[in-house]
Amino acid sequence: MRKSKKRKTMQMLILVGFVTFTFTGCMVYRGIEAFESFLYGPPQGRPTIPSNIFVYAVGQANNDAVYWRNEEFFLLPRVGVGAAGEIATSIVVSGDDVYIAGQILYSRDTSEAVYWRNGQPVRLPRGSAIVTEATSIVVSGNDVYVTDLADNEAVYWKNEQLFTLSKIDAERAVATSMVLLGTEVWVAGYLVYSDDDEGNFTQAVYWRGDGRPVILGHYAVAERIAILGNDVYVTGWAGRNAVFWRNGQISNLRNPSASNDRDGRNARPARANSIFISGNDVYIAGWAQRMNSNSELQNWGAFWRNGQYTALVDQSDSGRYIVNNGANVRSIFVLDNNVYSGGHVVVSGWTGANASLNRNIAAIWMNEWRVLYLLDPRARAAGQNVSTIVRDIYVVKR
Repeated sequence: MRKSKKRKTMQMLILVGFVTFTFTGCMVYRGIEAFESFLYGPPQGRPTIPSNIFVYAVGQANNDAVYWRNEEFFLLPRVGVGAAGEIATSIVVSGDDVYIAGQILYSRDTSEAVYWRNGQPVRLPRGSAIVTEATSIVVSGNDVYVTDLADNEAVYWKNEQLFTLSKIDAERAVATSMVLLGTEVWVAGYLVYSDDDEGNFTQAVYWRGDGRPVILGHYAVAERIAILGNDVYVTGWAGRNAVFWRNGQISNLRNPSASNDRDGRNARPARANSIFISGNDVYIAGWAQRMNSNSELQNWGAFWRNGQYTALVDQSDSGRYIVNNGANVRSIFVLDNNVYSGGHVVVSGWTGANASLNRNIAAIWMNEWRVLYLLDPRARAAGQNVSTIVRDIYVVKR
């Protein structure tokens, strides 16, 4: 009984500590850093984000599109009338402007692409399409580019002008990311085919401009694209393996905890979700299956630098390792020789009647260390379990 009263008192104190105000269309909540100290005690030597660095992380808190700037939480305004929820998928910071791509969810089968500039929504016209999903955003000067899925077509917008990418004879095409080389558009994604014997299968591809897709591999998906000089890098997965393509040549990203089988057919599964090039170094992030500290197989957040694997650590402020139920990294960014990764860990609920259920908790890692949990302070202040996910990050120096 005493513990219950103490917990309620602490929640009230934390709630009072929040300052809420409106800033360029977003609701901002300060004081989120208090949660982790409350859970695990004061920091004891774990690395921290440099004071002159802002890590912007975009994603969702349950059914709300949100983003964080370090420990600050921003709630993006609801756009669609009668929408069931919204998701934020991609972020870019250009000068003082924050651009975020995402989608409005009306039902299981209906959605609408949108992006926010400093919290102000721009709804992308979808014509007759029932499903549109903005997957990435790029800004160049005054031009805003957004890649998308529109029903069964891979498309992108330039300043709200729609361009459709060729899917040859595939039943469906999906654009997952974009990079600009001067004024030329390069888009990564995949095609979906139907086979009477094998069911649906995918081909990893990229498009240059709005031309025909360049096929990278069968039973594969291309997630992100980057260009270094004359080299085109695309990362994704093929079969069970995390892979990348350099000018069309595929390479497996090794998981040291996996099987010693050289051809990788019996290796533990892995995925490569994001790529960042810094100088001549190529960084790729995702997850690879390995044992946690309870000797359980889990998907574990990781990144590869020039093919060398680094497992990401989830450690509490008190120095003890957290036994979680897996992790995934969706985005990677390198600045001043520090590697920032954004994703989520899977943990059991912290409070309430559903404490045994797993929840996704958004997280930021710097190099191999987890430096932030990103929470929803509205729910945490009320003692609720709310899943949070990071889908993309962008790092700037103040």
